[in-house]
Amino acid sequence: MSSELQYTYNDSNSTAAVTTGNYASLTVVTIPLTVNNNGNTYDVTSIGDRVFKGYAGLTSVSIPDSVTSIGVEAFNTCTSLTTITIPINVTTIGTGAFGRCTNLTTIYVDQNNTNFTSTNGVLFNKNKTTILKYPQGKTQITYTIPNSVTVIDLGVFSFCTSLTYMAIPSSITSVGISAFNGCTNLANVYFYQTANLPNILNINSFLNNASGNTAYYKSGVLAPDGSDPAAYLQSKGFANTTEGIPNIICFKENSKILCLTEDRETEIEIQNIKIGDLVKTHLHGYKKVIITGQGKICNSGDDNRIKDRLYKYTKEQHPELIEDLVITGGHSILVDELTEEQKEKTKKYWKIFHKTDDKYRLLSVVDEKSIPYEQSGTFNIYHIVLEHLDETANYGIYANGLLVESCTERSLKKTKNMTLTE
Repeated sequence: MSSELQYTYNDSNSTAAVTTGNYASLTVVTIPLTVNNNGNTYDVTSIGDRVFKGYAGLTSVSIPDSVTSIGVEAFNTCTSLTTITIPINVTTIGTGAFGRCTNLTTIYVDQNNTNFTSTNGVLFNKNKTTILKYPQGKTQITYTIPNSVTVIDLGVFSFCTSLTYMAIPSSITSVGISAFNGCTNLANVYFYQTANLPNILNINSFLNNASGNTAYYKSGVLAPDGSDPAAYLQSKGFANTTEGIPNIICFKENSKILCLTEDRETEIEIQNIKIGDLVKTHLHGYKKVIITGQGKICNSGDDNRIKDRLYKYTKEQHPELIEDLVITGGHSILVDELTEEQKEKTKKYWKIFHKTDDKYRLLSVVDEKSIPYEQSGTFNIYHIVLEHLDETANYGIYANGLLVESCTERSLKKTKNMTLTE
C-alpha cells in the first residue's frame, strides 16, 4: 500500500523518491504517481537503492509512469515476485535491481519506453545490443541470445540454475562480471566467435558452474589479446576446453529408418539399427551400415532458429511422412531445387550448395517448412554411415517416409561428443 511507503523529497523540482523503510509486512505495493507532504505535491520519480531488498513476501509491485529511476538492488532477493513491469519513462535501472529474485519469470517493458525493451520476458536496452537481465525463475535449459547483442551485462544470468548449456553468438564482444555466476548446472558453453573470444571481465563470470564445465571454441580463434584461447578460458573458470564446436547432424531417438530385414522392407527405429543392417537408399539399392553414432542435444523449446537445436517436420507440410520427424538443424532433407531465399540463407552455413545423388541438401534450420521443436530438454540423437568408397559421400535414405541425407564417414568421425560404433 502506498500510505506505508517512506519518501525523501526534493523541493527544488518537486520530486520524491521511495526510500528504505520497514516493508516486511507488505505483499502488494502500489507506488503512487504523486505524494503530498506538508501541503506540497511531489511527483514520485525514483525508487531508491535497496528499498525493497530481501522482502520475500512481496508478490506484486506497480510502478507508475512518473518513475524515471530504479535504484541499485531495489528489488534484489524479492523471492516471491514473478513479474514486474518497467514503465514508459524509466531511463536508468541500477545494478542487481532484480537479482536473486528466484521466482521472477518475466520482465515487461512499456512498448513506448525509449531506453529499454523486453522480448519473451528478458530485459535489453532499447536497440537490443546489451542484454541486461534474464529472469532467474525461468526454467528453460538454455537461452538463445539474439545476434544483435554485443554485450552480456553484469550478472545477467547469475544463479539461473536451470541452464545446462549456452551458446555465445559471434556478435558478443564482452561478458560482464558474474554474468553466469552460480549457474550450477551450466556444463557446456559454446563460443561462436571466428577471430577473437569475447572479453570476459572476471573469473566470476563463470564461477560456480557445473563441475567439469567445458568451453567449446572454433578452430583458429584466439583470446582477446591474441594469446592461447584454451589458457584464457581456463583462467576464466572453465575446467575443460575443447577446440572445435560440434556440427550435429542427427535424428532424434525413435526416428524410423527404412531398412531391409529378411527380404522385407521395414522401418527400424534409429537407436536399434546395428552394424551390417541394410538401409534402403534413394538410388543405390540397399547399403550396409558401417558406423553408428549416438549423442545428446539440448533443445531450448523456444522458437529461435539456430543450427544447434531440433526441428520438426509434419504431415501437414510433407504428406509422405508416416509420422512427425525430428532432426537437428544441421541435418538436411533432400529436395529437387532450392528457392532463391533458401540459397541466400544456406550461404550463412555453407560456401557451396551441396547435393546428394540428384537432390539438393536443404538444411532444416533453413527450411521454412520445418518447425522449431517445442519441447525443451536433453534428447538422445543418432546417425548412421553407410558403406561407400568415398568417405565424403553419402546417400539419400528414408526417415519416417521423408527423403533425407545419411551421414558421411568423415563428418561423423569429426563430430565431437558422439559415441561411435564401427
